[in-house]
Amino acid sequence: LSTAGAMSWSAFFFMMSLVCLIVLMFLYYFLPETKCRPLEDMSVYFAEITSDRKMLDAEARITRERVAKAHAEETGPIFEPVKARSVPREALPDSRVTGTMA
Repeated sequence: LSTAGAMSWSAFFFMMSLVCLIVLMFLYYFLPETKCRPLEDMSVYFAEITSDRKMLDAEARITRERVAKAHAEETGPIFEPVKARSVPREALPDSRVTGTMA
C-alpha cells in the first residue's frame, strides 16, 4: 500500500502542513534569538552548549588580548610618533606629486 494510494491530495497537503508546524514550533522554542547579538557571542553560546574547548580557549585568548589593548590605550602609548604635519614638506621623500592624480 503506497502513500499516494492511501490518501488524497488534500490529506497529503494537510500532513505536510502539520510537519511544517512541528518544525516551526521546534525552531521557535529551541533555537536562540540572535537579533542584536554579535557573531562572537553566538559562537561562544554554541561552543558552551557543545563543550567545544578549542573555541572557548580561543575566545578567552581574544578577550585577554582586548583587555590588554584597552589597558595599554588607557595608560598611553610607549612613544609618541612624529605627526606628518610637523615634518616640513621638503623633508618628506618624493615631495613632488606627478602623474594623472595630481
